[in-house]
Amino acid sequence: MRAIMTYQIRTVSEITGIPRNTLIAWERRYGIVSPERHSNGYRDYSESDLNILLKVRGAIETGLKISEAVQLVKSEKAKVFTPEPTIAPAPTPLADADPSSALKELTEQLTDALTHFRRAEADEILLRVNHIPFDTKLRGLLFPVLRNIGDLWTQGKVSIAQEHYASGHIRSHLAAFQLSIGSPDDSAPKAVCAAVAGDLHDIPALALSIRLGLAGYQTAYFGADTPAEPLGQCIQTQLPQLVCISMVAPISGDRINQYIIELRRPAIEHCRYIIGGAGIPPYYIPPQGVELAPHFWDLQL
Repeated sequence: MRAIMTYQIRTVSEITGIPRNTLIAWERRYGIVSPERHSNGYRDYSESDLNILLKVRGAIETGLKISEAVQLVKSEKAKVFTPEPTIAPAPTPLADADPSSALKELTEQLTDALTHFRRAEADEILLRVNHIPFDTKLRGLLFPVLRNIGDLWTQGKVSIAQEHYASGHIRSHLAAFQLSIGSPDDSAPKAVCAAVAGDLHDIPALALSIRLGLAGYQTAYFGADTPAEPLGQCIQTQLPQLVCISMVAPISGDRINQYIIELRRPAIEHCRYIIGGAGIPPYYIPPQGVELAPHFWDLQL
């Protein structure tokens, strides 16, 4: 008798290319699949569940909305969209052409969805760009959306609650993507990413840790408002090759220098210290042995 194969949600996300949060949202809103739930909260997906999700994804990639794709699959008319189980999901059309114009349109759509708390629509938009290069998605969609919403908040057109909701959704999307990357072996170089003490803007540091993870680093991400002394102690223990500190909120040159002094006490041989972000004052010159990458895009690995 053939053994019944089940899949945990992380595996399902990797196979289908559908983020974990999106899978849960679809389950709750549309009831498209009903994985077995255990007492510890874990989900077990069947092969049938997996095939249904692949059909839904295939239907969405033809241009259908999630609600339309679910209705199509439920009516058992989606066979034409069924991918081969052993073949990786087909890439979104954005991966095969210059995505700049499409991303500009999606930026407006995602901004509107997030500022009006339409989570399912936001998840659908993020799913459509799941297979384009991470840097392209980050620079062409996610960061522009955050800037849009920040500008709207400054103009008084959205509330702080709307801004926090949008940032939280994008943060969750990035965190889920980071988990899906997996961990390299112990021989891989190590990197540390954090936001400077007093800076609550953690998304740039998180995005950088993902970029480094994709480049093959073992990344340790410490989040927002990271004090120098305890972070320095962790650096002494882990002995990374790369330490990246994000500074988005305005910060004085004197505060930067003091933070670096505490962080590097004592200095670690062969460790690169890199600082970057919009908060660094113009014409700031970092101390000897510290590199400046204002946008982190110029970071040479």
